[in-house]
Amino acid sequence: MKMNNPVLILGAGISGLGAAYKLSCNGQQTVVLEKDTTYGGLCGNFTIDGFRFDLVGLIDTETINEVVTEVHKTHPDVIFYGEGWTMDTAVTKDGYKMTTQPNSTDVPGFAFFSDTLRDALKGHVFYTTRKGYVSGAADLADTVKGCFLGQADDWCTTPSQSINYASCHDNMTLLDRITKSTPGASKEDHIRMNNLSAAIYMTAQGIPFLQAG
Repeated sequence: MKMNNPVLILGAGISGLGAAYKLSCNGQQTVVLEKDTTYGGLCGNFTIDGFRFDLVGLIDTETINEVVTEVHKTHPDVIFYGEGWTMDTAVTKDGYKMTTQPNSTDVPGFAFFSDTLRDALKGHVFYTTRKGYVSGAADLADTVKGCFLGQADDWCTTPSQSINYASCHDNMTLLDRITKSTPGASKEDHIRMNNLSAAIYMTAQGIPFLQAG
């Protein structure tokens, strides 16, 4: 049963984190308090210089803002980013906004993957033979220009909220996509297209993201 007020959980060990997770799956906002500066309890933990929230569109903006504020008290340089797709989910709560690209102004300390730039560079992610700007779709020039200036469509109002990339962990890599959408081009031209894409997203206003491996 979902309660109106947030549920307070003492201790960020496995039990506390597990309880918070199960409650959040039912649409209940939870707050986990831990006396130490690390989480995981006796299981230990590891840290890196950033937090990525996969499918952050499943988490409400109020919770994300609280997380960002609390972490930045002791680690002000940490970067928060995630996939801000609009999710069709039944766990959303009345009166809350979810952390999606259209709600970016509600989470000013959070950045989002720019699928706008990704699709403009190499073609729409779900239509694998469709060309992008670097492979010959000149009609996408204005979209690329907007992203280059840190203004991706109508969801990004500041470059600090745009994660600029062309390849990530899922779907086709950039070179695979270029090769499939331009089968008649030479290997040398494919490499030039790949390099052009990298030059754009690495120098565009925002945060560059490179796939490794």
